[in-house]
Amino acid sequence: MASRLRTISLALVTLAAAGVPVLATVPAYAAPAGDLVATDVSFSSSDGTVLHGTVVAPAGEHPPRPGMVLVHGGGPGPREWLRQEAEAFARTGIVTLIYDKRTDGYSLVDRSYARLADDALAAVRLLRTREGIDPVRVGLWGLSEGGWVAPLAAAASDEVAFVITVGASGVPPARQEAWGKANRLREAGASGSMARVYPATIVRLMTGAGWFPEADYDPVLVLRRLHQSVLAIWGERDTVSPPAESMAIFADALGRAGNPSYTLRVLRDGDHAGYLATEGGFAVHNWITPAGRFAPGYVDLIGSWVQALADAPPAPRADPPPAQETTTSPMPPLPWYESPAAQLAALGIMVAGFAGYPLTGFIRRLAGRRQTPPAARPARWLVAAGLTAVPGWLGYTGVLLLSNETAIGPIVLGRTVPWLVLQALSAGTVATAVATAVAWWRTHRRTGAALRLAPPLTAAVVFLPWALYWGLLMP
Repeated sequence: MASRLRTISLALVTLAAAGVPVLATVPAYAAPAGDLVATDVSFSSSDGTVLHGTVVAPAGEHPPRPGMVLVHGGGPGPREWLRQEAEAFARTGIVTLIYDKRTDGYSLVDRSYARLADDALAAVRLLRTREGIDPVRVGLWGLSEGGWVAPLAAAASDEVAFVITVGASGVPPARQEAWGKANRLREAGASGSMARVYPATIVRLMTGAGWFPEADYDPVLVLRRLHQSVLAIWGERDTVSPPAESMAIFADALGRAGNPSYTLRVLRDGDHAGYLATEGGFAVHNWITPAGRFAPGYVDLIGSWVQALADAPPAPRADPPPAQETTTSPMPPLPWYESPAAQLAALGIMVAGFAGYPLTGFIRRLAGRRQTPPAARPARWLVAAGLTAVPGWLGYTGVLLLSNETAIGPIVLGRTVPWLVLQALSAGTVATAVATAVAWWRTHRRTGAALRLAPPLTAAVVFLPWALYWGLLMP
């Protein structure tokens, strides 16, 4: 079941990246058990986007209750994917509102946290008007990306009474994503240059190309503006957002802001989404939250904390931080030689140079000049290795990105088989380039041969630093 959900989620994310609506592929919210009542609602964000949601409340008549809007994590967000959370929190006495995340203006390459925060505020305003809700006790719960969006919405409006974050990152999105990618590779058994070089390099390149929206968003600036009570929760075994670093950042930012009421908690054996990490309940990234068991105490913690706000906001409190095996690294801007333009130029030179040798040979044969040039044999091997390594790298990198590092293949000697093949091809490209140059030198450096060998040798000169940069020539 989990693998099927993961496959569906990857397909939905790919569609979202192309701007294709995805909500129609997800089952509608089903009626909850008899102890709860679900009511469908609609509301409009300030840009006129109409959003559809469901209010989940305890059945029967009760005194006015607190309310809570649930804000999705990254990727597409049909309300059904937060159904388990909505119903669990409702059973603690909190009326919850879940809604379908916008698809207009939200994809892998186009998103605005300010726009998402505005959607969340529109949901808060709706919930505050519902019968049976105490309007001064309506807050926000945000998962992962929602851990950036919910505080941003709260900092912009006094209508938000409290903020709860789960798996929120205290570091900017690009820095967090590189750390998470490295963790996913290590969890799969990868090591060496693949796990060390690829994650940060690809994230920096995506950021430089404009393919990583909100990459440099700074959550600290928003946390320092929060005056509402804050409950921030991290799973002890979160490998998507850095839990120990994030806890320290939250504590420092909220403390410097003079926030009088914040609680920082750690869930034993919890994952990024508050589920038991031992069950693999969270599908690698925050695209979906499949059904599974919540970490012990998670639901009760949220229920009791929200209910206690009616008496008095709790004083600042923080659990000891969890162990974090590795730390995140800053994502400095790309210098010109690492820029997307430089990468494209390098790829163009390499492909054109390696392909130039057989192309000129074909033209010579058409012209009736069939003389075999010096260094022909090593040059052919050079072309074969280079023209396999470069497109192979492009293809495998694309697979890794589209699968979010879940389709990495079997591991051999700490490397995936495709990565090992790419490393062997890269070593072969360098070795045959040297052999080609030596063979040409030993044959009296003939001018005609130099003209034919110039393109592949030029490509090889570019290939060497490029392959080192991507870790293809490193252990």
